[in-house]
Amino acid sequence: MLDGGAVVIRGQPRNGPPPERTLALAEIDAPRLARRPGAPNAGPSGTPDEPLAWEGREFLRKLLVGKPVLGCVSHTVSSGREYGTVLFGSQVSAHFYFFLLMCLPQVFQSLRLTRLQKNIEG
Repeated sequence: MLDGGAVVIRGQPRNGPPPERTLALAEIDAPRLARRPGAPNAGPSGTPDEPLAWEGREFLRKLLVGKPVLGCVSHTVSSGREYGTVLFGSQVSAHFYFFLLMCLPQVFQSLRLTRLQKNIEG
């Protein structure tokens, strides 16, 4: 948990450390945590916690850490930062089935086009 507005999603470890992806929550403007002096964008004296920053981070941490989640990227800005939504609990399976239903027609269309291409090429 970076703060109340961003999460680090880790995949399953396979032959090494798990892959990580940082996702900023779209349409969320969470209070910022303090930064130490000398940290990037903190200045020489650092910055203090904004009101309720720690409480927001802890709420998100207790809600998500150690649970299966599904991160959906809605857009990426030029700096490379990804924004999106995080689904957890029963939302994960519901979203998976929705995604499957939405993608199946595209998969079948792709298979049909591949078969037609093979038939035409002989």
